[in-house]
Amino acid sequence: MDQTSQKLQEVKVLFMVDMSFPTESDVAFFTEKGITLDCRTESNFGQTDQYNLTFSFGQAITKLTQEGYVDIVVIGHHGGIGIQKAQYVYSNMRHKTAVVWDKSVLVKNEQLYRKVGFVHFGVRKDMRQIICTLLGIT
Repeated sequence: MDQTSQKLQEVKVLFMVDMSFPTESDVAFFTEKGITLDCRTESNFGQTDQYNLTFSFGQAITKLTQEGYVDIVVIGHHGGIGIQKAQYVYSNMRHKTAVVWDKSVLVKNEQLYRKVGFVHFGVRKDMRQIICTLLGIT
């Protein structure tokens, strides 16, 4: 069976990072691996200001992650607002969540996330690898 006739596995991503993803090359990369990404962003849930978390969006994060509406989560640190968003991620989904920084992971900030159960960290430029790690693929 060739790639075009093969059914792709859909992966639902709650993507709370200020960046364009997936790009056309990202789509091609994941399609080659048999995956299509369905990315939901904050704006899909009425959250328009990434630096001002509303309680209703916090509740939406919990519902999405608790009730299985998403398969993986990616959170941008965004100068500290990421830890507030992270605390709304249902505890059983924290191992399927990555926290990302612009340029480098700061150890002191990483420790804040580790204290509440997060284990995956990275920088935005490595987004493909981060998604692969969350999905357990190479």
